[in-house]
Amino acid sequence: QELRAEQIPAAASPDGKARVRVLAGESLGARAAIDTRTPIFYVDVALEAGAKFSQPAPAGFNVFAYVVEGIGRFGSDKKRASDEDLVIFARDGDSVEIEASAEGPLRILLVGGEPILVPGQIINEQTLDFMSQIDVNEIHGYDPELGLSVFTAEALAQRP
Repeated sequence: QELRAEQIPAAASPDGKARVRVLAGESLGARAAIDTRTPIFYVDVALEAGAKFSQPAPAGFNVFAYVVEGIGRFGSDKKRASDEDLVIFARDGDSVEIEASAEGPLRILLVGGEPILVPGQIINEQTLDFMSQIDVNEIHGYDPELGLSVFTAEALAQRP
């Protein structure tokens, strides 16, 4: 799905110190103009010096922030990160917290979503139930002859 820059929804916090452009998902009340097949968010976040930002993120989501520019504190443990750092958040809450340094503005790309299956990944029954409800043809490594099962490389080599 293609969009021009002016078509990307934007929003700001009530105090105007946090601004977002929502490429996928939702943030600060703005919803992306595109539809995704899995629950995700992809947000370009700009914070003024000292500003705080919270993004809803279910506990099961994988979430990371790429620091484009500036210095900030990330997550409940307030991990410090700066230009070109990648921060991976713990999967332990229902939101991720970010705070810009008092020294200057912070710009990040914030991305999060449900984990996606990869070859060799161990999954549980709830994941299989979820997978049966979506279009599994797009999963990396999905084999329609085997269905929604996980096999080791050795087991696949023994297949007739």
